[in-house]
Amino acid sequence: MSDTSSRQLRPEAVRRRPDGPAPARRLGAPSWLDVRLVLGVLLVLVAVVVGARVVAGSDKSTDVWAVRHDVAAGTTLTGADLARVRVRLYDDAGAYLSTVSSPAGKVATRDLRSGELLPRSALALRPAGVLLPLAVATGNYPTALAAGDRIDVYASAGATGGSADPSALVLSGVAVQAVSASGSGFASASDKVQILVRVDPDEAPGDVPRIANRDLYVVQVVGDRPPASPSGGH
Repeated sequence: MSDTSSRQLRPEAVRRRPDGPAPARRLGAPSWLDVRLVLGVLLVLVAVVVGARVVAGSDKSTDVWAVRHDVAAGTTLTGADLARVRVRLYDDAGAYLSTVSSPAGKVATRDLRSGELLPRSALALRPAGVLLPLAVATGNYPTALAAGDRIDVYASAGATGGSADPSALVLSGVAVQAVSASGSGFASASDKVQILVRVDPDEAPGDVPRIANRDLYVVQVVGDRPPASPSGGH
């Protein structure tokens, strides 16, 4: 009886837990976590690059010419009349003159307002016209007169007399090409300036007698009044 009991207790003795704690097992990070992290970083980088390219591609700005001040039709443009501006024109970019080439030396075929972009259609290379110099006494013209302005010119009887009406309008809406300071050009007298205007070549022979030996008075034209003729004649 004792032998049987002792044999039945032996398996329990074998299955009995040891007195000390079991050793801890380290859990390794799953490999799929590293793959997700790498893919997430790559996606972020791709998004940044693509976004930068989209923003750069959406910039349709281009450099074109604009006028610095009002310019009358018939004015020969100079560098002082022009300014470079960067604007977004989308599909209309081809209608305006880019800064790749300068329009200086070309002539405005219509009035241009200060700050207006310079369209190709408003320029001509060699329009018909004659440059007519006017000798005007100081005080007989606006002191702020400059190239690009439009003027009316009146003539009164000079010292030598004449048959013209003393208050005759001899030139209407002509474009000023340049204003020379006293002492330059033929206007050598200190009380005279030279105002260079463009007139129609067919009308020039009649314009010269009307201004010769006359005291001239210049009035600046402002607003939207059109010139009397394409070249600014009367």
